[in-house]
Amino acid sequence: MAVTIMIGLWVDSELSYNDHFPKKSKIALVYQSQNFNDLIGTHPAIPRPLEAALKTGYMDNFKHIIMSSWTFDRYLANGDVSISKQGHFIQKEGPES
Repeated sequence: MAVTIMIGLWVDSELSYNDHFPKKSKIALVYQSQNFNDLIGTHPAIPRPLEAALKTGYMDNFKHIIMSSWTFDRYLANGDVSISKQGHFIQKEGPES
C-alpha cells in the first residue's frame, strides 16, 4: 500500500509541474545530446552560443528565451544568520515568483 501511495504522489507531482504558470503548455525545456567515449547522454543543458542562435534565428517560434544556471545550494548570510536553499539563477527576463 505504501508503494502505491508513493507512486500516486509521484504521478501527481509530475502532472502538476509548472502549474503556477498560466500557459504551462507553452513552456519548453531544451535538451542536448552529447557523445562521450561512444556513450550518448541527453541532458537539459545547452551551450551558451545556442541562446544567441535561437534569439536571432527562431524568435518567431518563442515569446521568451531565458537561460538558467544548474540547480545548486545557494547561500545567503547576514552577520551570524545564514540560510541555504536549493535553486537556480535565471536571467532577469524570467518569471517573477
